Amino acid sequence: MIKRILAFIIALFMIAISLFSCKFDNENGANDESNENEYSTYESQSAPLVTQKPTDEYGQEKFSSAIPEDLDFDSSYDFELLHDDTYAISGYQWSSSKKIVVPDEYNGKPVTRISDGTFYECDQLEEVILPETIKIIGDSVFYGCVSLVSLTLPNSIVSIGNDFIYGCANIITVTMPMSLKEFGSGFTYCNSLVEVVNNSSVDIVLENVDVHNGKSRIVNNGGCLFYNKDNVNYLVNYIGDSNILNLPDDFNGEEYRIRNRAFTNCRFDKIIIPCCRNAVKYTRKDFPLFGECATIGQRGGRSCIVMYFAK
Repeated sequence: MIKRILAFIIALFMIAISLFSCKFDNENGANDESNENEYSTYESQSAPLVTQKPTDEYGQEKFSSAIPEDLDFDSSYDFELLHDDTYAISGYQWSSSKKIVVPDEYNGKPVTRISDGTFYECDQLEEVILPETIKIIGDSVFYGCVSLVSLTLPNSIVSIGNDFIYGCANIITVTMPMSLKEFGSGFTYCNSLVEVVNNSSVDIVLENVDVHNGKSRIVNNGGCLFYNKDNVNYLVNYIGDSNILNLPDDFNGEEYRIRNRAFTNCRFDKIIIPCCRNAVKYTRKDFPLFGECATIGQRGGRSCIVMYFAK
């Protein structure tokens, strides 16, 4: 009798253990499924953040701020579609390019405008070529382009805004086209400006600057730019690529003067300046302005100043 009772108790105990084990397994299975679903949901929500490229409000793909190494900066312009179905250049990615050619079309449509401040403080820029499609130049387009030496505007431009070459300290000549009808202002702090070739009907008056029509009177002689004013020859700038400036003895057989600020933006290792035309002997005492950096030498039987600059 006792054996039967013990057997019954053991059986009940085994049944209870089995039931408890089944319940525990079911709960764990449900939790695992729940966790799996939660992970799947998180994964499906996160995946687009990694694989989908960001777009703007118009559905267009946004560009990364990282600049590719093979990017051609000379064609890195920002364009804006205008109401007349033409384009304006509204920005330029700054680069160290010394010469740029502005495109005449974009997406098969003409480029007719240069917007305000497009080339603002592009301080390495020496030359800009504008196409004949440009009609309007906005405000401060070439503001602070201190390396710009000359600028010729095409005979298609009808309007120029304010301060379009403000602070271009080394520009020496600007040519205004016959097509120009409206002109805001410009030339402020352009201290090296020698001439403005004004072929338009717009009245331009500048103090100490030769304003005339026709063609530029600047003459390039081996990289040295000369200008004649009131029958006096001036050397006004140097645009060659040599690090040794060997100044000529004369210009067209005549003497010349070196204009103030002529070499403001130039970098030389050495400058050789002729002293006279009659081989008169000079000493350093005759040229105190140059100090210890100058020595007196000979060139072609004539005295000359040789200036060396520390690197």
